[in-house]
Amino acid sequence: SFWFKISGLGHVASATRTGAMATMVPGRKAPQRASNKGNSTGVVPLTKSEVIRVTSAEAQLEPFQDEKLEIYCREHDDIAASFQEAREGRGVLAKLYDQRNKEILDRLVAMRSKSDKEAKMNLDQLKDFCKEFVDTVAERKKAWKQKFADDSKEITTRSTRMGETITSLDEAIVQEHEDCLAHAAAETEPLQAALKRHNDFLEAQTAERTEEHDRFMNDMQTRFHYLRKRLAEEKEVRREKGHEMRQRAEERFSVLEAKVKQKEPEVHRALEEVRVRLAEELDMRSTSQESIVQDMMRFMQHFETSISKSGQRQEKTKAHLQAMKRKLREEE
Repeated sequence: SFWFKISGLGHVASATRTGAMATMVPGRKAPQRASNKGNSTGVVPLTKSEVIRVTSAEAQLEPFQDEKLEIYCREHDDIAASFQEAREGRGVLAKLYDQRNKEILDRLVAMRSKSDKEAKMNLDQLKDFCKEFVDTVAERKKAWKQKFADDSKEITTRSTRMGETITSLDEAIVQEHEDCLAHAAAETEPLQAALKRHNDFLEAQTAERTEEHDRFMNDMQTRFHYLRKRLAEEKEVRREKGHEMRQRAEERFSVLEAKVKQKEPEVHRALEEVRVRLAEELDMRSTSQESIVQDMMRFMQHFETSISKSGQRQEKTKAHLQAMKRKLREEE
């Protein structure tokens, strides 16, 4: 409501000041002014300072001087200068492109001559290699056959020698095997005697541990029998004590229940009094809240009325300034 009215008045005043300042600066467009709904004539009112600034600007103008025409001429000259700079730039770019094109063509010609020269040189080398290969292949083939025969004879000789060596090695391996068996038999007898002594020791240890285990089990059975008997006796004693404690607890609970029955009416009365006081306090708070809301509404209504009257006074002041401006223009 009144907040929207305040914001609207602020926007109208700011738009009016912006428009007045824009008309005083050459080469600057005046921004689009917001429509004034309160003014049916469509004329935007000015403030006193804006009227003084507009009047001083009009006084500085010469007879038959057209500000818009001067601004348009200045803008036209600037645009013509920009177009001329663009034309000169395009001419420089065209010369640069022609120079680069010429450099590329020269490089292509040089590359073509270089590739032709290298291809001719490679072709001559290939022809020389082919001639040399045809001349020397027959001699190399004959030499290879002679070398193959010599290598075959040498390999046969080496194979015979390797066979004799393998036979002697087989005989040595058989002899080594027999020696190893004899040595193993000589070394195994002491180990077997040591193993027999170790087994006898283990059997003696097993017998002793079995006897100790039997003695331990008999002792544990005796102790557990004593513990079971003691637990049975303690269970009976605890059962009797529990029965006595239960009887005492029941008697105590019966006494407490009697006391609770005696105090219950008093507690109910106290709760009822608290409930009544809460209801009275709730009614009082709701009444106070309604009165506060009504006072706030009256304050907001008075405030809105004051804002509306202030806006009307501003409209009247703007109309008066507009009339003064018209009178000043008529006097000039």
